[in-house]
Amino acid sequence: MDDVTAVGRLIDAGVGSGSNQVTSLQFEARDTQVARAEALRRAVQNARMEAETMASALGVQLGPVLELQGGAQAPPPPPPMPMYRMAMQEAAAPTPIEAADQTVTAQVTIKYRLGGM
Repeated sequence: MDDVTAVGRLIDAGVGSGSNQVTSLQFEARDTQVARAEALRRAVQNARMEAETMASALGVQLGPVLELQGGAQAPPPPPPMPMYRMAMQEAAAPTPIEAADQTVTAQVTIKYRLGGM
């Protein structure tokens, strides 16, 4: 279900239709490709900035990239949200459901040739 705001109403409809137990709820990101690409771009930018800072402290320039390794991981699904046993009853308000953030991380290792040493 894409509409997180409708999940509570869906659970309520199930309980209202005779379900007497809801045990867990889990959210997962559907497509993380754009977020993974952005995480990689930022990781490479940060690695280059740090390498330039260190090279500058040595009084040298960065040369060409000799090796590049890394990747971005899709976020693992968060653990299921426990839902305490719900008795079949009319609720005054819909069951509250809150989506959580998922974080995409990237890590890179870049080896540069140093010039002017």
